[in-house]
Amino acid sequence: MVMDGDTVKISCPATGIENGRIMGFDAPEKNARCVSEYAKAIQATWALRIMLWRASTIDIIPNGKDRYDRTLMTLHVDGKNVTDAMIETGYARSYKGGRRGSWCE
Repeated sequence: MVMDGDTVKISCPATGIENGRIMGFDAPEKNARCVSEYAKAIQATWALRIMLWRASTIDIIPNGKDRYDRTLMTLHVDGKNVTDAMIETGYARSYKGGRRGSWCE
């Protein structure tokens, strides 16, 4: 289940349902600071959702936990890194940690 443009809820046979944060990019937040960020958040959420719906294969590579106890992960859809796809299509921007920039115009 896609929660927003960079967060998913996944079902793992060994551990059950987990919240996951896809690493390497920042997507706009639904809990937005302005209307334009909220609109972009809805677009990013649907872009990720459609990408996952259309996928033949989804590969998850876990990489620890974040401060919200979400599983940090790299996600590949049909062999393509989701981070690269979201950035290339403009639904997200590269993120390596620290303070995130504003999505408000």
